[in-house]
Amino acid sequence: MALKVKEEYKNKVIGFNGRSLPLGQRKDLDKLAELAVKSGDLSLLNLLEEIPSIQEIEEKKGKKLMEEIKKK
Repeated sequence: MALKVKEEYKNKVIGFNGRSLPLGQRKDLDKLAELAVKSGDLSLLNLLEEIPSIQEIEEKKGKKLMEEIKKK
């Protein structure tokens, strides 16, 4: 699942994962989705077009880790 920020929030700056950038420029939306889902914070959940399940988030994290390992 490709995570997408709602159009009206693409210029909104939110600090998480050690950085503060407009959401439309972020490459770590998976971290935001994980934080939003695990916390149940409606203000964070509302930023995304689709809300992934915890299982989808964990699968994506696993795939991302495998890709990083293969690069080394």
